Amino acid sequence: MCTIKNVLVRHKLKSILIVLWIIGIIYSVQFITKGSGKKSKEKHIQEVKLLQTRYSPVVFKDLFRTAEIKEYCNPPDQISLGSEGQVKDGYFLELVAVLVRHGDRGPLLKIKNQAQINCGVKEPLKYPLFGQFINVMDSKLKWYQSSAEFHSFPPYPHSKQCWLGHLTQLGVLQELRLGRLLGKLYNEHWNLLSRTSNVQNVLVFSTMYARTFQSALAFMFGFLPSLSPDKKLTIQSVDDTSFCENRNVCRCPVLKYMQGQLNKKVKKLLIFHQAIVDLIHKMNLFIKPSEKVPNITEGGALFDSLMGYICHGAKLPCETNASFPCITRDDLKKLVSYLDWEGKQLATYPVYQKKSRLRMYGFMVMLQRLFHDKISGRLPERFILFSGHDVTLVALSTTFGYSSGIFPPYVSRFILELYKSNNTSLTSVSNYFIRILLNGKDITKYAPFCQNITITEDQLNESLYPLFCPVENFFDFVSNSYFYSFGVSSFSEACRISPH
Repeated sequence: MCTIKNVLVRHKLKSILIVLWIIGIIYSVQFITKGSGKKSKEKHIQEVKLLQTRYSPVVFKDLFRTAEIKEYCNPPDQISLGSEGQVKDGYFLELVAVLVRHGDRGPLLKIKNQAQINCGVKEPLKYPLFGQFINVMDSKLKWYQSSAEFHSFPPYPHSKQCWLGHLTQLGVLQELRLGRLLGKLYNEHWNLLSRTSNVQNVLVFSTMYARTFQSALAFMFGFLPSLSPDKKLTIQSVDDTSFCENRNVCRCPVLKYMQGQLNKKVKKLLIFHQAIVDLIHKMNLFIKPSEKVPNITEGGALFDSLMGYICHGAKLPCETNASFPCITRDDLKKLVSYLDWEGKQLATYPVYQKKSRLRMYGFMVMLQRLFHDKISGRLPERFILFSGHDVTLVALSTTFGYSSGIFPPYVSRFILELYKSNNTSLTSVSNYFIRILLNGKDITKYAPFCQNITITEDQLNESLYPLFCPVENFFDFVSNSYFYSFGVSSFSEACRISPH
């Protein structure tokens, strides 16, 4: 009996243990499945967030404030100096070359209610320099002369309306202010131009557009220490927006192919942003002056059209019968956010960088010649102005190794300062150094020919110590290593590269 009883107890205990083991397995499987599902869900959420960060920057609604959008307009009161001319004793400023974007202009495409937008200066009495400029331009005092190509252009825009692609009176004021600020710095602090011979000491080049010609006039009116009616300022025309003076290094067939590649890249980027595609389509209803006008499908062109309203304090357009009654500032912020992101993608695109370098080679050769002539004493001028466009400025800054991908505001400036050291132990060319500045920011260290410069610890401790780059480095870059990234040694070879 005891034996049978013991056997039954043991079987009972085994049964209980088996049941508990089965229950444990069931709970374990459920726990693992639940945990695995949670991890899988978390991983999926992280992947979605990563895709949103990579492909949908516009989900961040507060990425751009309205004030920051306004910065693209560059209101005159916000124009100020940066690090220009901030150099300690021991150097002489020999030459300054400025490439400036034209001032505020009317949109390049006709927009709705364009005739109702006031593109004049809202409070002209606040700006006496503007009044002085208008008075001189309207007088018989002809203090400038220009190439024949400019003879049909008035010296400034007389109308307060926003004409297609033309400089506005607000644009005149912007150039006047920038010219006056840089003039006071370079002429009063560095004595770049004397009051008796300032006109002979400048060179002024402008592309053959009314907006760049008028911008050059306004800038120089603000920049010059005094007017010289007996010795006229000369404005020379350039038929190339890249300021290429030597036709042997101006024409490059591969540039057209590269532009096609960039257009494809922009379209490809836009594919991942259906929300922006829909937004562009929506905005067309409000921007187009009539149904007969083709839709604007490119974000940059739409942005330019909207700036026609924003930069002049005009109300954003509305349509009473539309499903979306008005363009909102939130719409505009989303568009700007996307375009800035798009620009950053293009800035690192090799085709974009090579296209910029090819396009600006003629200008770089011109700068090299001017600096050579200044050092050798063959160039009496001490100030050079190039009145150009946003595409010129972007291509040049990219060539010098600095590209943010952001649209340059009106009257943006790219400046090269040539200094001579008073160190008598240096040879002639070794005595000269350059600084490179974009809108007041010292970007010298980004230039491909300035990146290996060593700076001592004492120099780093000096708060105003700028990074000086030997001008010899610049000469060597243009003459010998400009096309290293192409795998060739000359402009003609780079332009013969097969696009396939």
